[in-house]
Amino acid sequence: MSCSTLLTCPWYVPLSTTGGHSRLCVCVCAGHYDQQRAPEACCVNGEKSAISDCLVGVCVLFLPRIGLTLFIVFYTFGNVCALGSTMFLMGPLKQLKRMCDKTRALATTIMITCLVLTLCAAFWWKNFGLALLFCILQVLSFTWYSLSYIPCVREALLKMLAMCMK
Repeated sequence: MSCSTLLTCPWYVPLSTTGGHSRLCVCVCAGHYDQQRAPEACCVNGEKSAISDCLVGVCVLFLPRIGLTLFIVFYTFGNVCALGSTMFLMGPLKQLKRMCDKTRALATTIMITCLVLTLCAAFWWKNFGLALLFCILQVLSFTWYSLSYIPCVREALLKMLAMCMK
């Protein structure tokens, strides 16, 4: 496999450019099977990390004085890992472009804002009730963001909620 075929790979990173044609490629030796399985494994490991961070956060929640702060840190870091793990499926630039699509821009903004505000409420403002509220908003915004990748699910969910409100 040559470097020219890797240019379409979203994980292709030229490590050095010394001249016009000589490049050192990251995944030169990887076959087609390896190129498909490596991102899937990274995504699964990222999701496992996100789940384990959230579980560790719940376990330390009941420690005196620092438990809630540790929960907030682990929970937020778990959500960041879950978001970052999907970047291996499509590449970081494509992921960032899709995050800024018109269908996801609001959900992405709310999700990232909730991540930042959760940490601000815990460390800067020292308001743990507000931090827990932002954790709940993280769950809702991350769910809404994730549902945007499944066609027509958000619209169906809104219609179902509208029918339930009647």
